[in-house]
Amino acid sequence: MFRAAWLAILTAGFATAAGCGGSGPATLTHPDTGAGIGETPPAMITCTDLCLRGAECLGDLCNEDTMSTRYTAFAEAVASQCATTCASTQIPPITPTQWQCLFQSSCRQVFERDVCGTQAHYSCS
Repeated sequence: MFRAAWLAILTAGFATAAGCGGSGPATLTHPDTGAGIGETPPAMITCTDLCLRGAECLGDLCNEDTMSTRYTAFAEAVASQCATTCASTQIPPITPTQWQCLFQSSCRQVFERDVCGTQAHYSCS
């Protein structure tokens, strides 16, 4: 259930531009640079905060995977669409433990290794 909502939130924004998308887990395992680790989770669980975290991680991971910075602007565009996307999207129940994990773990742990058990993933293409 979380996966479907996560994809609905992120894919709606990602599908509007070329590049990364929520089409499946990364096929290669990359070294974890720690990007995005130790963020302070927002006090309330909101779609917008979830979407913004996903956009930030997407940019970081795709830039790392391609050894470039070409996904920075893309991630910024996705982040700017989050409020609009979230206005019509309801997120499923997320446990406080999962919420903490989504922000305190590195982006690679969350999206490539699924350490939070949310079935979150990313793809760069």
